[in-house]
Amino acid sequence: MTALVLRTEAQQLLSRHPTAATVAGNLGLAFVAYLVAFLLRFDLAPSWRHWGILLSTLPLLFCCKALAFWAAGLFHDWWRHLGPRDLETIVKGNVLASTVFMVAVVLGPGVAGFPRAVFLIDLILAISLMTGARVAFRMVRERKERPMHRRIETLALVVGAGSAGIRLVEEIERRPRLTLAVVGFVDDDPSKAGRRVGGVPVLGNIDDLPALVARHAIGEVLIALPAAPGALLRRIVRRCEEAHVRHRVLPSLTELVDGRFMYTQMREV
Repeated sequence: MTALVLRTEAQQLLSRHPTAATVAGNLGLAFVAYLVAFLLRFDLAPSWRHWGILLSTLPLLFCCKALAFWAAGLFHDWWRHLGPRDLETIVKGNVLASTVFMVAVVLGPGVAGFPRAVFLIDLILAISLMTGARVAFRMVRERKERPMHRRIETLALVVGAGSAGIRLVEEIERRPRLTLAVVGFVDDDPSKAGRRVGGVPVLGNIDDLPALVARHAIGEVLIALPAAPGALLRRIVRRCEEAHVRHRVLPSLTELVDGRFMYTQMREV
């Protein structure tokens, strides 16, 4: 009971002060990376002299990391999502922080005998920890939001294993009231054949639609190609008509950007 109360209070505190929580989280991970870098450098047994170096440089480390993280925008990111831009920000922020810290240690007074290999180890560990923490945070949040049990009435295929298709699958899985389940993707890109995209298998190409519909008892085909030309859409529609399966199309990119449609608001072709 006490643990549950503490957890609730911690969640409320984080929701009220998200920026402070982000600053504390980033600097906490930076401290862990720095500590582990020292331990790895000396085979988990640093001498008392090196422990003294670690402790004496901690204030300098926090100052350099905080300044670099603020300049890179790491104190304003949202841990719930992790995309290519977020990863780029993490790398830039840590490279800048390590560079500033290294210059301060090398040129600053009173830090003689600092193990230089710690700079590189700390940089690698800091990037790995910050990326891993965001991935873990996102997985936990998505697992909590995802319903444990859903009533499935219709199996579907998604045409297009790109960003729009991935987003569509994610929204379908997050909506407990939808009685739709995505079996797999269909995509003409040969490099995606037989692979899993966003955890969903790519089962074949567009010309395989009739066979896939029959094999997996598909009740609906969702076309997630907002920028597809008319000729491609007509080809997909012909395959769906051959399979005698309902088919709907995602709105165009312009409509999605303008906010006139949500990803799960498919329309008839």
